[in-house]
Amino acid sequence: MLTYVPEDIKIQELGFAAMQRVPAKVHLLRPKQTVTSRILSYQKHESRLVISQPLVNDPTQIQPGLTFDIDFTRGRHSYRFKTVLLGAQTFEGTHAWVVQEPKEMMFLERRQFFRVPAPNGTQLFLPGKDKEDEKQSWERVRWVLDISGGGVGFVLEEEDEDLIINKEFEFVELHIPEQEPFRSPAKIVGSRKMRIDSLKKTVDICGLRFDCDKQQKERLFRYTLIRQRQMAQRERRTV
Repeated sequence: MLTYVPEDIKIQELGFAAMQRVPAKVHLLRPKQTVTSRILSYQKHESRLVISQPLVNDPTQIQPGLTFDIDFTRGRHSYRFKTVLLGAQTFEGTHAWVVQEPKEMMFLERRQFFRVPAPNGTQLFLPGKDKEDEKQSWERVRWVLDISGGGVGFVLEEEDEDLIINKEFEFVELHIPEQEPFRSPAKIVGSRKMRIDSLKKTVDICGLRFDCDKQQKERLFRYTLIRQRQMAQRERRTV
């Protein structure tokens, strides 16, 4: 699966001029579908790209001005950018689309599990020490960002020197609304900074991996599939 990592990549840094016949995926919203294509040419002076014309379900809806996303892989990394259809032409005997050159793009990371946004009310409990008597206690993490079959991403609103990469927990508890609590050994596998406008500050985003058995992973995986379907149904109703 592919998920966004909030890192802007300037198109010039990728050497787009050297990219010829690069396989790509075009993500259309209307009609909603993902189709295959190829990046055929980078026309720097015209600030545009030429891609092979993909096969779409309803060509009548494809008009200049249409916006869509394009994914492609270069080396070991994948990228996504948003662009605008400028028109159509024939390029070296191939029917092609001319699209606007993107000014920036997003780096994509391949993940083993699909991540879904955590529903409101999701809570993650980490073991900690009581500040007064040093006894073991549970610390509630207020903001769980996303959930997958392998772990969760969560926000630390305040710095905590004890929560570092590779830190292991004997058990953590994940409470998802309308679901049985999930308990598992876990390990912090990543951390990065992100600006949260609603909080008006920069916070730490931590990735927590569950070291659980196959049955527990299957339980979380089934939940993410159900949540994914629910989100897709809501999106279709709003389009």
